[in-house]
Amino acid sequence: MVSNSPATSYQILSDRSQYKPCRINVPDLDHPIAAIRVNEIYYSLFQVIPDIKRAETIAERLSKRGDQVILTSTPKGSAVWVKEAQGLPVSRSAKKSQKAQTSANPAEPPYKILDSPEAYQLGYIQVPDLNDSLEALQFENQYYSLFKSFSDIHQASEIALRLAEKGDKLLIIPNSPQYTLWILEPEAKWLSS
Repeated sequence: MVSNSPATSYQILSDRSQYKPCRINVPDLDHPIAAIRVNEIYYSLFQVIPDIKRAETIAERLSKRGDQVILTSTPKGSAVWVKEAQGLPVSRSAKKSQKAQTSANPAEPPYKILDSPEAYQLGYIQVPDLNDSLEALQFENQYYSLFKSFSDIHQASEIALRLAEKGDKLLIIPNSPQYTLWILEPEAKWLSS
């Protein structure tokens, strides 16, 4: 059953017959990624979240940023999928041509990595679309909310690249043993530190 009530701006697919798991290539990554196909439209795996309420909050925030989002249930929690307008199904010829197009000099990443705790200030913010305050940091007079923690830099940078493609500004902070990803909240109000 598809759930897409006026209260939500994303779909929840509760029956596996409604989608087909697959792998796709996207322009900004040099390797295939997990995806689902729904009515000939591809959605890449954004994140699997154990807590359904947290998954719904993330889906709502992505939707408000202009993404088309689908939630599905998995044994490990709720999977958040984001529409990939330029996603193409993986084929052998696509893999070969993608390797040939990989540049020898990768471009500067569209996010900043903050190694020094002196560069930012931790605190809380309020954003217009949420009732609860968010854990945040202040960097160069701008406010960033905590998006997610990752166990390695590759996961954090892959998600950061995908969000940057949508126009978001991001920061990654190495906090051993994790890497935290922070997303710019231009309309946020600083609450405390």
